Amino acid sequence: MKTVISKSLLDALGYTEHDGIFYPRNSRALATITSKALQCDTEKSKPVRKAKKLIKSNDDKIDLFVVLVKNELGLDVIKEHLFHPVRKWRFDFAIIDLKIAVEVEGGVHSGGRHTRGVGFENDMEKYNSATSLGWRLIRVVPSKLMTENTLELIRKNII
Repeated sequence: MKTVISKSLLDALGYTEHDGIFYPRNSRALATITSKALQCDTEKSKPVRKAKKLIKSNDDKIDLFVVLVKNELGLDVIKEHLFHPVRKWRFDFAIIDLKIAVEVEGGVHSGGRHTRGVGFENDMEKYNSATSLGWRLIRVVPSKLMTENTLELIRKNII
């Protein structure tokens, strides 16, 4: 699967990619994987300028997926959006104006909460409630979040 975010944008945001997973450059996980920082020679590229403007306006509350969707699709994404009027359910990412939600399903291969009985049933209840409220839901695993495929799924759900 092709990753669509440029190395210069990753560099500007302080992230690096290893095997399709994005890590903050100063994370311990990255330090155990590689000691080589991402090098970038296009500091003045258009995606970098856009990302730096967004970083300045939001300080350290930047999320790489939020920036990617804004740069590639021009859409505003809210992280951890509380969508239900009664329950305390949140979407990982939401495009509120279009009622499109993106849920990142972690632990798929390691027996995480989303794949075990009660967690799976609770997710079904949450997702069914969301669709009843008019939301369109896109579910991805962490390694597929920052891909052209996910952006294409969002494009297809724009009505």
